[in-house]
Amino acid sequence: MLNSCLQHQIFQWLRRETVKVGVRRVVAFQGAVASDVGTVRSENQDKIAFVKINNDHGNIASLTIVSDGMGGMADGASCAALAVASVVAFLYEGLHKILIEPANLLKNAILFANETVFGKFLSNGGATVACVLGLSDGRIFWGSAGDSRIYLSNTDYLKQITVDDTLAAHLKREGPIPREHTKLIQYVGMGKHFEPHIGAIEYSEGECILLVSDGVHYLSNFQMLMKNIINSSPDVGTTARRLLDVSSWAGGEDNASAAILRMPFYFDNQKLDIGGVQIWDPYGDLQIYSAPIKEGGSEKLANNGSAKAISKSSQENINKSQSSKRKSYKKKKKENNDLDGVVVEIKNGNLPL
Repeated sequence: MLNSCLQHQIFQWLRRETVKVGVRRVVAFQGAVASDVGTVRSENQDKIAFVKINNDHGNIASLTIVSDGMGGMADGASCAALAVASVVAFLYEGLHKILIEPANLLKNAILFANETVFGKFLSNGGATVACVLGLSDGRIFWGSAGDSRIYLSNTDYLKQITVDDTLAAHLKREGPIPREHTKLIQYVGMGKHFEPHIGAIEYSEGECILLVSDGVHYLSNFQMLMKNIINSSPDVGTTARRLLDVSSWAGGEDNASAAILRMPFYFDNQKLDIGGVQIWDPYGDLQIYSAPIKEGGSEKLANNGSAKAISKSSQENINKSQSSKRKSYKKKKKENNDLDGVVVEIKNGNLPL
């Protein structure tokens, strides 16, 4: 059964209030993740993160994911947060099922996200998703729906791996594209007739994997510019920062988000004693782990998915002057049957309660 507690914890954390721009280097991934609200929008409806999954059976994996809430529909930020939370929770539960091919597992995770967002918003809200699943044996898989993109880059080329779910892309139109042809024909939350794109990534040492929302990839009309930014940047953090800067200089009309990984993919295979999930976004990080509950002198995990979450905000990396104003606090909370027995512990964070 899906750990709905885990899904809820991640959703709430992703919906917290953040600053307008965040750039974060993540050592555990040898990558960087960044997001910018832009110069026009009042809210950032992009959600982008690195995730390390270590379930109760000792299986570990990594996930890099971006989701872009659809403008003009109901609460795009919540749709994107729910899509990310659903994919992560599904993968956490499914990793121990060794008979499931990773590609099918990732596909089912995105299908579950579609069902979840549709069930919540009933076609009135939706989001794109693009994600990369890395396994400890070195294999990497990708999945997408909508127009968020994944690129593979080296010094010679910038190659788009994903296919945009737009009329223009399916008609393989080039050159100037009519506005009506840029509308999405498939997205997470549409309900029926949804089929995510899934594949494996073959990579070579020295290449980069780049995930971006459309606020960045509209620059792909100048692919040489994007390639030069990647190749000339001294590190992944600078690459992510420069991509957002160019997007802003070009008008910043949409939220812009980017995550970049350099190959070969670094994988920290250190297993935890208990299952857990670690998440890094441009503004901070969150750790969620299973909390053993003693019953009758023995320890076991609660059937409803008892968990403990620790959020370590890194807002000080963006604005150190704000860090002194933050206060640590703890609060126990019960919220419907899904959250019975859940202890939420926040440190230097602003998770909404």
